[in-house]
Amino acid sequence: MANPVTAPYHLSPQSAVALLAPIEASLAELEERLIQYVERIAMPDDDRETVARARDAVAQSRTEIAELAAGRRRDAAGRRE
Repeated sequence: MANPVTAPYHLSPQSAVALLAPIEASLAELEERLIQYVERIAMPDDDRETVARARDAVAQSRTEIAELAAGRRRDAAGRRE
């Protein structure tokens, strides 16, 4: 019997696009939460700046993940042509 810790999640290969889509969605949720914190939660200015920087970091990560996935979609479309 395979070790459940090291056993593959799927029997067939998975595409980066399929795997990155839920990651991008999760990052979008985190970004929205951080936007709400910055705009609506009472906190000291230093803390607001820290949370705003976290928001920016999450937004940048989400953008990079989206660009990676878009690149893979373009690559896949090019192979089909």
